[in-house]
Amino acid sequence: MPQNQLREQLARLHEDLESTDAMDGEERRMLLQLMQDIHDALDRTSEAPPADSGDPADQLADRVTSAMARLEQDHPTVSFTLRRVVDLLGRMGI
Repeated sequence: MPQNQLREQLARLHEDLESTDAMDGEERRMLLQLMQDIHDALDRTSEAPPADSGDPADQLADRVTSAMARLEQDHPTVSFTLRRVVDLLGRMGI
């Protein structure tokens, strides 16, 4: 169930990106890469349980939290969606 919710939030994040003109290229690239990394982590978790250490997915929640803090003031809608993504990643153990 959290995987489906996470995929929904990623779709919402993509929509937020499409509707935001004020985001600079670096921020947009950062979010697109982050979204791809989350999709990759989802694919890995559907194949096997998350690794205890050494897996790049272990830092995913920290990267999303960092992006959320960076974008919070200028892009509150994107930041709100990222907050939901962090929560879902935590519930999934990623």
